[in-house]
Amino acid sequence: MLQSVKNFFTKYGQYIRTIFLISVVVIVVRELLSLSKTVNVSELKTHLSDLSIGQFLLLAIVGLITVVPMFGYDVILNKHRDVPLKPLAFLQNSWIINTFNNLIGFGGIISTGLRLELFGEEKERTKFLKIISVIIFFTTAGLSVLSVVTLIMMLLNLQPAIMNHYWIWVIGGSLYFPVLLVITRGKKARLWSSLKQTEIFWLLGTSVLEWLGVLSFFAFVGYTLGISYQLADLFPILITSFILGILSMIPGGIGSFDLFMIIGLQSLGISREEALTWLFLYRLFYFIIPFLIGLLLFAKNLASRINKKWRGIPGILWRKFSSFFLISALYFSGILLVLTSAIPDAFISNDWLKRLDIFSFHLISSAPGILIGFLLLVAGRATIARVKKAYWPTLVVIAFSTVFTVLDDFSLFTTCFFLALLVIVFLSKGYYSRSRMHYSWEAFTIDGAIYFSLIILYLIIGIQYVPTKHHLHLPRAFVDFYLFPNEKAWFTSFLLILAVGLLIFWIFRYMSKGTSQLLEKIDPKRVHKILNDFGGNETSHLAFTKDKYIYYYQDSKGEDVAFLLFQTCSNKYIVMGEPSGDQAYFSNLIQSFLDDCETEGVQPLFYEVKESFVMYLHEFGYDFIKMGEEGYVDLKNFSLKGKKNRGTRSIMNHFSEDLITFEVLMPPFSDELFLKLDAISNNWLNGRPEKGFSVGFFDKEYLSQAPIAVVKDREGDIIAFANIMPSYTPESISVDLMRHRLDAPNGTMDFLFVSLFEYFQEQGYSSFNLGMAPFSNVGHSEQSFWEERLGYFLYEFGNNFYSFKGLRQYKEKYVASWIPKYTVYSKKSFFFYNMLQLLIVVGKNKNEKIS
Repeated sequence: MLQSVKNFFTKYGQYIRTIFLISVVVIVVRELLSLSKTVNVSELKTHLSDLSIGQFLLLAIVGLITVVPMFGYDVILNKHRDVPLKPLAFLQNSWIINTFNNLIGFGGIISTGLRLELFGEEKERTKFLKIISVIIFFTTAGLSVLSVVTLIMMLLNLQPAIMNHYWIWVIGGSLYFPVLLVITRGKKARLWSSLKQTEIFWLLGTSVLEWLGVLSFFAFVGYTLGISYQLADLFPILITSFILGILSMIPGGIGSFDLFMIIGLQSLGISREEALTWLFLYRLFYFIIPFLIGLLLFAKNLASRINKKWRGIPGILWRKFSSFFLISALYFSGILLVLTSAIPDAFISNDWLKRLDIFSFHLISSAPGILIGFLLLVAGRATIARVKKAYWPTLVVIAFSTVFTVLDDFSLFTTCFFLALLVIVFLSKGYYSRSRMHYSWEAFTIDGAIYFSLIILYLIIGIQYVPTKHHLHLPRAFVDFYLFPNEKAWFTSFLLILAVGLLIFWIFRYMSKGTSQLLEKIDPKRVHKILNDFGGNETSHLAFTKDKYIYYYQDSKGEDVAFLLFQTCSNKYIVMGEPSGDQAYFSNLIQSFLDDCETEGVQPLFYEVKESFVMYLHEFGYDFIKMGEEGYVDLKNFSLKGKKNRGTRSIMNHFSEDLITFEVLMPPFSDELFLKLDAISNNWLNGRPEKGFSVGFFDKEYLSQAPIAVVKDREGDIIAFANIMPSYTPESISVDLMRHRLDAPNGTMDFLFVSLFEYFQEQGYSSFNLGMAPFSNVGHSEQSFWEERLGYFLYEFGNNFYSFKGLRQYKEKYVASWIPKYTVYSKKSFFFYNMLQLLIVVGKNKNEKIS
């Protein structure tokens, strides 16, 4: 029979545990609904308003401390595990068990099931069931010991007169422990054999401390309320009430305990109203608040189990819902709180504003209201940014909002609303995962619009509610309102808002402090090794300009195998081109980079990438826009023959007749050569600043990394040059800087290009990259994205500030194929800001190097 039962539980144990946990949730909901029916909101408001904030917090803290002795029961249970729970997990599980048992014990059924679920081990459930059974028996042993003390007081005639009618219950309670002691010492006490003698005494001591703690807390509540009583009179009444409450089997003894306590307290000369207040505060701080904390912990534990079972999908859905609700609620409540605190009269006298004020947010004064309102807005922004530093402050701000609302103008809806926010924040600790906040332009725009709108609404509503005596003289009313309306109330509030603004600025500065782990400077040796071992692409060589940061990816052996280049602007990490190195690791590199950016709280933006790379990033939820096309010369089939190239042939022949020559110089280069090239570069720039990021600039270290092509006149003086830009592949090559003296002959650059084509054709390269033609073939269709239609507009009509068409036409003389290039950006970002930040980085002066 026992084997059949064991097999049944082995087979269906998982389902039984699931049903049990669901049953607990159902019972909790039912008990909370039943409890809510017994709460009179108006009386509750009156009771709480009699307490100061200090008394409220003190009662809450002492009530929580009173729960701690009950942990002793679970200390024994934890010792019998093969692997004891860690302290934090132990405290969490024990709190859940004991606070649930306090409120909805059902004779120990709930605590038995929860202890078996939270402390029991799969292979030792029978052993744990025995130990839990012993614990259940000993939870009331301490009450029995205190009943013996009560009985002694009655024998010595020290009890109140009312106790003469209840001696039988005290005797029954007193007999419980002696009977339990006899059973545990009996020869057939198999149930107790699982525990040592010292553990039995530990349980007894725990039980005595638990009941002494409850008694002390009840007495402390009466003392806090200022009620006069004698502890010797209260003690026997309270012990008898506990016994009656347990015998009733009603969760928490609600009803039976309360009835006898009211009768007993009235017999001591305490009024019914005082007794009810006393009982209410005792239940609130000993039962309800600890239970609500336990409920949070239980929900977190249950959610973790469900999330694990369903492969993390519930967690993803929860994070999306909770973050959206939390952020919306923080912003909404913050805005209303600021307005209703700064201009409460407007929300009282106007119906449409009164409908907005659903929270009754009239706190102690306007100063705390405005402060907490703005802090809620800050908490909303920090929650969006998911900053670790914001987790506890957010909980504190919401908690203070709840306390202020409860104490000053209690609203059940408001209280439940803030408690719901507390629950969501508490369960979302993992959501606050970032080390610091990046206050993006998008965030600044949204918050700036909110703060600005608050000020405008404040002014408009304030003007509307200027005292009637000013309405006949609008200019005077306007002046009076801005300076000293309602005895300077408005002006005082305005100064308060300015002070709060400085506080917000400091908070954002604090949350933004820290350094990124991704901003690694370029090490030329590491870059050379990757490019020489695995190859690169058309942008790889830009690493040697050192005006960007680099992100390395390493294989399982810790060897560098790939990298990408990027620069920062606000919260954007703008990546130049595609990854370089071993293509087999590119997907791992991008995934790692995106994960690190997510952890850092920044948004990547990829500039000048190919279509295949766009589709890969699109899978991660990124949007894109075509930025133009990149031209490639087919070196295998390049020739100056034919009518099309007649003009180019003429230039080449003319330069040859003038003894103008082409030469490729190999590094290392002399200082004398750099002086000549620098003079040409400065002459070509003609006072314009050099750009960086997507192009190179004149720098000795950068130019020393690859060959330099030069054009010399008949005297041997250099009149033009271009530095070679290798792609570190045998197929393609390009150049970066292309500069000539302003007095160089017309056609010098054509001569330089054609000479380069012929030179690299002889070297065996198959293509020559001539670079981008911005906005070329972008947004031609009326059905194109509006962003690309804007690019088309710039291409067609922007020649006044940049020759888009001319550049395309010039390159088409040589280009055989065009490859589209795109910019890829997060859908969460603003397109306009993306383009503006991209322009800032691309147009950055070369002197603005990384420090």
